[in-house]
Amino acid sequence: MADETRMQILRMLSPGGELCACKILEAFDITQPTLSYHMHLLTEAGLVSGRRDGAWMRYTLNRENILSLQSFLGELAKGRNSPAEPEQDPDHQCGPGAAGETGEAGETGA
Repeated sequence: MADETRMQILRMLSPGGELCACKILEAFDITQPTLSYHMHLLTEAGLVSGRRDGAWMRYTLNRENILSLQSFLGELAKGRNSPAEPEQDPDHQCGPGAAGETGEAGETGA
């Protein structure tokens, strides 16, 4: 998602309806295989759906997943944990030796 090209593709799809990959390709200075890579990532992330139309693919936003992501990111930005996540303890120690833990047999710690 953090890629500028993928964000621009999502913006192109946001008005609604289907958009042919050929039209998306015209908007960028990239090759067709590079566009396919970006669309694969967006599809795998569930943000975009695609269907074959002859030699080209036609893409739409997966609005339900976009709204879920928007809600999740809003909660994340507010610093809220999900109910399934434990509260973070700033004094919690991790790693070997934390809270009386020891390393594996033969580990010297150096």
